[in-house]
Amino acid sequence: TGSDTASSGATKTGTNTETGTRTGTGTGTANTATSSIWIDPRLPAGGVSMITPGPLTTTYYKIGQPVTFVWNYTSLSVTPSAINVVASCSLNDATYTIASNMSVKETGSVVWDTKDFATGTEPLLTATYTLIIYDESEPIDHVASAGYLGTQNRLLFGMYVPQPYTPLNSKSSSFE
Repeated sequence: TGSDTASSGATKTGTNTETGTRTGTGTGTANTATSSIWIDPRLPAGGVSMITPGPLTTTYYKIGQPVTFVWNYTSLSVTPSAINVVASCSLNDATYTIASNMSVKETGSVVWDTKDFATGTEPLLTATYTLIIYDESEPIDHVASAGYLGTQNRLLFGMYVPQPYTPLNSKSSSFE
């Protein structure tokens, strides 16, 4: 949309989609649409409520297998344009990107193919990890205002490397 002032002093407001030849003199100014909403500052920052895994469960995943995370957003007055989802491991001080610049839907969902991280410069370790979901336009440690998505880092989960099966009657038993 825009506003053009013609030399006669009349003002035209609307969409600037014209065809043909335009004659005359005038000055044009581009209008930028701004909208603001009032958010009660007493409200909490937005967050997530985990669906998979459940919020009160301790979950362990095999390294090399796909891992699914599903959540709903809570207390959002302003929807972020995109989010990032990462897993952080304090044991090796590494952060693993699960999804970046992900569009926001009513129910968020991501599948992490951990086999891509089983080897390499920072392989996944048998350890506890923190799932972090945050607004892509903000730093990972951003503290959100009321109604905006704050960094979510409450879900802890374990990752482990499966060990080969050892039968109980094996000759290498240390109980003999």
